[in-house]
Amino acid sequence: MRFLRTGWTVWIVYAALLSVVVFRTVGAHTITVYRDAADAWLAHAPLYDLRSIHGFLYLPQAALLFVPLAKLPLATGEVVWRLLSLGFLAYAVHALVLHLRREGVGKPGFALLSFLLLPSTFASARNGQTNLALGAALLLTGLALIDRRWTAATLLLLLMLALKPIAAAPLLLVGAVHPATRWRLLAGLALFALLPFLFSLSDPGYVIDQYRLMAAKLAIAGSPDEHGFADLGGLLWTFLGHPVSQNALHLVSVGAGLGTLLLALHARKIDPRHAPLWLAALGGAYLMLFNPRTEENSYVLLAAVMLPFAADALAGAKRKVEAAFLVSTLLLLGCDSYGDWIRPWSHLWLKAFLALAFWGYLTGRMGGKKGLFKREAATACAIAQSTQKGN
Repeated sequence: MRFLRTGWTVWIVYAALLSVVVFRTVGAHTITVYRDAADAWLAHAPLYDLRSIHGFLYLPQAALLFVPLAKLPLATGEVVWRLLSLGFLAYAVHALVLHLRREGVGKPGFALLSFLLLPSTFASARNGQTNLALGAALLLTGLALIDRRWTAATLLLLLMLALKPIAAAPLLLVGAVHPATRWRLLAGLALFALLPFLFSLSDPGYVIDQYRLMAAKLAIAGSPDEHGFADLGGLLWTFLGHPVSQNALHLVSVGAGLGTLLLALHARKIDPRHAPLWLAALGGAYLMLFNPRTEENSYVLLAAVMLPFAADALAGAKRKVEAAFLVSTLLLLGCDSYGDWIRPWSHLWLKAFLALAFWGYLTGRMGGKKGLFKREAATACAIAQSTQKGN
């Protein structure tokens, strides 16, 4: 009974309601591109359509990942996929709470952090998109790196890459900041690239063709010419009234990528113990702002990696303004699920603006050298020395 009185109750009720909705409206809000790709893989048909910027925009490994679900009846497969995604995200939040307890942070609890995160999950959960799993994996990667579980962090990053190609950014960031992961990442990427061939031993040429088509498709999709995305370009387009050159945005993204790397390296100096959580937060903000295909429902990924900072602020008795900023930001990241009254004035700009504000918050906090979950100086020093020796 105690189990039902914890934050798990929130997730169980949420999952049950979502399952009912999906069963009753299957196909109405379902993203079938994953199932279609899995069916195409099984039939050795092309995964990619080069006539449009839309469609299957993932690596061939994503099609393999969804093959078991494609074997199920449509409604069953859609519910199972959502339950797996929600369970993975709930597990990530719970893992964060356990880490907070180890750090001596008694509050906030699992239920409160779950409530803060849930609004940002509604759209992706309804549609069945991979963003829930991506957010969970990025948060868990940060926690794994704290504990120096390099292999676990590598596997999580490879899972993210299988779910969405944008995971290449945090993968490269982790490799640059944590030398202990580099050979694991290189070996893992080699196996990752070979995996589709293992499932197509009789026709390796098919796999080679899909890799070639994938490169062409991602090149086409990487420069969308429509005002339908919630990245930095969408924010600027909304207020300027016209698009910003994709070349200019690409240059800005390169500079921002370098800045993200420098900030992640700086985090190791000001907060050696929890630098991986800073890395995850910086990487999440970067992905939202500079992936030219960021959708509004993608921001659950950012919300997930904001949770440690919200928990830290809520645990501080004299940090009400900081806590209010982070809590309100988390709740507003679910604004597209609050009804039509908010959509006309928030569409395609508000979430990108919040990502920019959070990035500014991280930068300012670094300037003040304010680490997460501060301990006694002697303990912090011992942890820092241990971390440096491990790397």
